[in-house]
Amino acid sequence: MLYRCWMMSSVAVLVTSSSLIAGPLAAQSADVEPFSALVRQAQLASGGRHWANAADLWRNVVDRNPTVASYWAELGQSLYEGGRFEESIAAYARAMELGAGYPWSSPYAIARAQARLNRVDSALAWLDTALRLRFRDLDQIRNDSVFASFRSNPRFRALAAMADPKSMSRLQGWTYDVDLFDREIRRLHYSPFLRTPEPEFRAAVAALKRDLPKLSDPEIKVRLMRLATMAGDGHTTFRAVRIPDGTTANMPMFEAAPVLLYDMSGGLYVVGSDSSHADLVGWEVIRVAGREPREVLAAIDPLVSWDNRGWIKLIAPDYARRPGLLNALGMTRDRDSLRLRLRSADGRERDVALATDLAASDQSWLPFPPDSSKPLYLRDRRKAYWFTYLADSRTVYFQYNRVRPDPTESMPQFLERLFGFIDSNQVDRLVIDLRWNRGGNTFMHPPLLERLIASKLNATGKLFVIIGRNTFSAAQNGATMIERMTRAVFVGEPTGSRPNFIGESIRLTLPYSGLTASISDLYWQTSWPMDHRTWIGPTLYAPPTIEAFRTGRDPAMEAILAYRP
Repeated sequence: MLYRCWMMSSVAVLVTSSSLIAGPLAAQSADVEPFSALVRQAQLASGGRHWANAADLWRNVVDRNPTVASYWAELGQSLYEGGRFEESIAAYARAMELGAGYPWSSPYAIARAQARLNRVDSALAWLDTALRLRFRDLDQIRNDSVFASFRSNPRFRALAAMADPKSMSRLQGWTYDVDLFDREIRRLHYSPFLRTPEPEFRAAVAALKRDLPKLSDPEIKVRLMRLATMAGDGHTTFRAVRIPDGTTANMPMFEAAPVLLYDMSGGLYVVGSDSSHADLVGWEVIRVAGREPREVLAAIDPLVSWDNRGWIKLIAPDYARRPGLLNALGMTRDRDSLRLRLRSADGRERDVALATDLAASDQSWLPFPPDSSKPLYLRDRRKAYWFTYLADSRTVYFQYNRVRPDPTESMPQFLERLFGFIDSNQVDRLVIDLRWNRGGNTFMHPPLLERLIASKLNATGKLFVIIGRNTFSAAQNGATMIERMTRAVFVGEPTGSRPNFIGESIRLTLPYSGLTASISDLYWQTSWPMDHRTWIGPTLYAPPTIEAFRTGRDPAMEAILAYRP
């Protein structure tokens, strides 16, 4: 459903009244009323699930204007929900012709209607069409009650990738998982062979299947990670996938030690930890499992899915804190303990062995609890968005950490408060800090863009955006939109993705291993079609340094406050 208006008490009255126009008189009166009112009535009827009435209203809508794809999709749903399956097929076919929804939306709906008419072959043919058009969710097909009677059908089971892992041997199970990932990456990915030629990818799959009997489970995981990188984008990966409620969708492939490692100033440093290891923060890592950090990071490099090298610079240190992964690469005998040699700012050295910790293993684990004594950029990374006023410089600092609604304040509410403050106070500059933002829902950006474009601060030297290697996915889209539509000055280091990139995180759970992959199926062309930049590079280059980190300074904010247009 592309649009839904849910019924409240006043809406119920309107819907009840609209039932009066279900007969010949309805058509006559509809002809003289504004077309927009007719559409509104149809939306209200659908929202109230008055399907017979909705079908008549949507039929009237498409009779008067047959050119809008979403109207045909609405007609198709109202007919389907009202049990008029044959008629719904024709409506959905027209919606498909006009491009309603995703390419697979109407074929899947037609498959369901054919199933309700007990036309097994036709239903399976349309289901196959939906899958070829990149239908995203295999679990939806498996669990759809409309297809309950199909679940023993061999063709349906093959299309939906229904398997019983308990009946498989280890070799059979891993083979099935590899084959399914191979099938789905070729089926779902927007352009799976853009970076890696198809023969090379197929050869890698064949080699992995051939090697399965002699590989340990961790070694197979590493080889699957390598396959994912061959797709050529930062979203197609086997890293732990997060879902909207903020919980971890699956167990991590490899557990991590409870320290956060960061690549800066030419070295690898501990920049965060759990409370038990706070004394390690700020120390340089000079050995990982007895090896030079650069040797370890180089071995990890082929396992990181990326849009640009900045993202690898972020992710590779995260992988380096996972001893199980290092073991699978043959770099250590340890699987549950990370051995580090560290050096302090004054040259002291120490060795530590850190046990892995499930709580520290999530890719989005934040080691910085809210702390008002920290510099602004480290003060509160857990909130989706917040702002404060720096009176001395008449600057509003707005940290935007996730493109997701804050449970305590919606984005529209926040923007009203933010720009209300700006309009009512002496504010000379607005700083939007995107350096920790790995994305979320791009459709949250337009209200922010509208306010920025209209703002009195939309001028060179008054509007700044801090970016960095963490600025990725929906946050990259936000940065690109701001770059295109405002006069913002960009500060910090390059973004972790491209202005135009292949993205999305379509989940695929492999039935035998339980591993969850993410596959990208959209091309986000947020910038101009001829924009082939690797990243957005900042006008004011102010990368993080260990000296600034240790002393509580922020090079990006320093550059902003010193800027003169």
